[in-house]
Amino acid sequence: MIMKSTIDLAHGLGMEVVADGVEDAKLATCLKELGCDMVQGYWLSKRLSLPHLQKFLQDRDLLKPGDLSWPGGLACVMAI
Repeated sequence: MIMKSTIDLAHGLGMEVVADGVEDAKLATCLKELGCDMVQGYWLSKRLSLPHLQKFLQDRDLLKPGDLSWPGGLACVMAI
């Protein structure tokens, strides 16, 4: 109930919700059902260096070569 209320509050304020610390598919599924927009955590991947992140995203067709520039900042979350 607390997660759903928090998600609804953020959406009511025009925000997107990112759940941090997601470590398994069961929690990711629950968050999706509650309306969470994105998740991050070890279920997706442990921390990655920029070259490893590029490969991780390219392997999943989430990034085309040349899409990332450095230094230009990088924000990466996985949409569910």
